[in-house]
Amino acid sequence: MALKNTLSKKLHQDIAVLLERILLQEATVGYQDSMIKVVISSEVFQHRFGEILRRIQHAIDEQFPVRTLDVSVLVRDRGSRFEHVFKIWKTTER
Repeated sequence: MALKNTLSKKLHQDIAVLLERILLQEATVGYQDSMIKVVISSEVFQHRFGEILRRIQHAIDEQFPVRTLDVSVLVRDRGSRFEHVFKIWKTTER
């Protein structure tokens, strides 16, 4: 169980670093409780949300094509008025 928690923490840290890099100035990214948290402005959330989701999904699929764990991503606006949680499923059993 400790190995799975360590692998989960490492995967989430690596994904957070990736998303910080690809989203640059558009978002702040962190992770907590096995969830990646992406915070964007209300304007970006309202007008470019779909684009942000596609970029997140594409980046994770491209950089982590084999995932032994599911990855949950929370996208929220800075005022916490809007939020969306989605899961990117694992690709293989170990």
